[in-house]
Amino acid sequence: MGVIVYCISFFGFKNWITLLIQVPLGMSIYIGGAFLFKFESLSYCIAVTKSIFKKEKKSKKTNSEEAATLDNKENNKSEDNIND
Repeated sequence: MGVIVYCISFFGFKNWITLLIQVPLGMSIYIGGAFLFKFESLSYCIAVTKSIFKKEKKSKKTNSEEAATLDNKENNKSEDNIND
């Protein structure tokens, strides 16, 4: 990975452009190798990331359900006030 990423510096780009190319390239080579060789740490990171996103989706659903319940209560109160 290091050799491939280092070779990008020979293209003669400015330093910040070289860095912008090298970082994603190095990440993609590492992740590709991790999938190819089935690194346990990669599968662990994927599992943790999935669990975090599942928790966020559940909390968003809970918040929207609570908001809908509050809206229904407010609507019922306003209807009761109109009927009085």
